[in-house]
Amino acid sequence: MYYITKLGRPIDFSCDQLPAIRYFRVGAENNCTAINCNGILPSGSTVRVKYLLIDPVSRSVVSESQWSKSIVLTTTRSWSSIDESIENRSGGMVVITIISSCLLAVLLLLVGVVLLLDL
Repeated sequence: MYYITKLGRPIDFSCDQLPAIRYFRVGAENNCTAINCNGILPSGSTVRVKYLLIDPVSRSVVSESQWSKSIVLTTTRSWSSIDESIENRSGGMVVITIISSCLLAVLLLLVGVVLLLDL
């Protein structure tokens, strides 16, 4: 199963510009009504992409890329469904929190000592 996302000349593509990078976002058009459109891809599915360069006069393939590796699209979840309990915290996050708290306590102690010595 495959479908064509865009047909046309390179000038017809709305590629966004970043410094020294040109890209085309697959699935960027929300309201597709045409046969060949760049509609939203179904979440949770696995897709592969391939680029074709076709001569518009002869309609023959001039160049094509290999198929990409499989890309698994993530399924979005509501933010309220994320479990934030302590059991699900990573060990690294707990260590960073403890170290930050200790450093803040030492900083406050030093500020207190400096204020007491100045009086």
